[in-house]
Amino acid sequence: MVHAAKKLLLQALFAMSFVAIASCDAQKSSNSTSISKTSIITDEKIENPYFGLVVKNNPSWYAMDEASLDKLLNVGGDIASYGSDDLKATIESTAPYNTVLFGIFAHAPGAPVDINPNIIANA
Repeated sequence: MVHAAKKLLLQALFAMSFVAIASCDAQKSSNSTSISKTSIITDEKIENPYFGLVVKNNPSWYAMDEASLDKLLNVGGDIASYGSDDLKATIESTAPYNTVLFGIFAHAPGAPVDINPNIIANA
């Protein structure tokens, strides 16, 4: 029962995220500029020039590369939409409009820890 409640909560959180992304797309004009998915990550900061975003970085945290982060988010979407064709379709239809800015983790993914605090930023 607890597992089912956690799964339902996770599905609801993912659904809200993707609905927010979908609603942002409704305001996007057809002549909009291409958004760079590349953020520059150094020991001192994370920067995305397109958005003018600069975030102080803790060099002890693990910064996930873009390809690995995309894979992680795709797996998360598959888990969240399991058993719901409507939610899966929503996730897939909004994916082209989702720009992952960065993902940082207190520990490298897969580290033998109970919890891995992280920040994943999307636009």
